[in-house]
Amino acid sequence: MSASSVRPNIPFHTWVLHRAAASRSDAHMIRIALLSLAVATLLAACATRSSTALVSVTTRIQRATPECVEARVTVPLERVLSRLQGVESIRSRTSEAESHIEVSFTGLGAEEARGTVEEALSRGWTDVDPRISKPAVRAISLPSPAAK
Repeated sequence: MSASSVRPNIPFHTWVLHRAAASRSDAHMIRIALLSLAVATLLAACATRSSTALVSVTTRIQRATPECVEARVTVPLERVLSRLQGVESIRSRTSEAESHIEVSFTGLGAEEARGTVEEALSRGWTDVDPRISKPAVRAISLPSPAAK
């Protein structure tokens, strides 16, 4: 094996680029080098992508106007949920007698995100009003950005 083909302890794509530049044999080696750089970049991007989960929290309060639901349920729940690690976004919809909040998480699977939300609600949100139902929590996994 010649000294020019021995691969030193550097990343593969760097070695290929140096090898192609050193040999200056033809444009084919440069295309291979650029292709290996593109593949290495794509692999690194895919490795950093993580799962995404959407958690839905629905709470009902009997005989309440949307303004009352917003003040008594939606805003306090949003405050608790916004403090959670991994929260990407929070969307809410308040209507007569119902609050619906969707929390998007990055880096957590559906079950882990659901458990995180349920734990946060049990610790950080307690309302003694008997008209307010216990929040119903559901979660789904969303396709990762790499799958789109």
